[in-house]
Amino acid sequence: DKILEIGYSTGGHSLFAFERMGFNVTGIDNFYDDNFKPIILDHIKISEQIKNNVNFIEGDISKIDLVDKFDLIYSTSVLEHISDIKSSLKNMYNLLNPGGSIFHNYNPYFSFNGGHALGTGDAPFMHLRLNINEYNEYIKLNRPYEAKIAIKWLNNSMNKEISQKKLKNLLISSGFKIIYFQSNNLNKFNFDINRKLYEECLKNYNFLEIEDLLGHSVSFIATKI
Repeated sequence: DKILEIGYSTGGHSLFAFERMGFNVTGIDNFYDDNFKPIILDHIKISEQIKNNVNFIEGDISKIDLVDKFDLIYSTSVLEHISDIKSSLKNMYNLLNPGGSIFHNYNPYFSFNGGHALGTGDAPFMHLRLNINEYNEYIKLNRPYEAKIAIKWLNNSMNKEISQKKLKNLLISSGFKIIYFQSNNLNKFNFDINRKLYEECLKNYNFLEIEDLLGHSVSFIATKI
């Protein structure tokens, strides 16, 4: 009956869709840890036009305490931007009703396009093959017109610590049972991966496994037990 969606800064379209389907809907967003709050909030404009009952909250999923409990917590293209995944998962567990579930899809930082838009490199997996300081300097030198926002994005709004293996372990330690976990590796850029490239990435992120580079779209469902 009750759904909490994390992330609505691009307009909250799925929140409005859930509400139209008859669910009691709440959205939460902290605008990339307050680093990229838009001047014009699209969800407010849309909300005024279509007259809905979605409850929008500005807050941090890693620590917010809400009176309401939820049957489903959902997000798409959000987890890769959360700095404290461990605390966020534990708080999601606390915010769920007994037997409730989480359903997330995200584009990990460690995939070929994991830097997202301006943070994606000019060569395959460049954002991993260089350490973050080297990559910042590369962007300053070679992409000066976008450097300011790209460097802020890379340093403050991308989670560069959570591999798929770490995520699974955190889900289990937070009390969840993993029902479904799918890492989609069907992308033409993954054919660029070879031993040398993989080893260059490992120099900077020694916890990576090959599925982290391959998995450009990860989806999972886990249930509170």
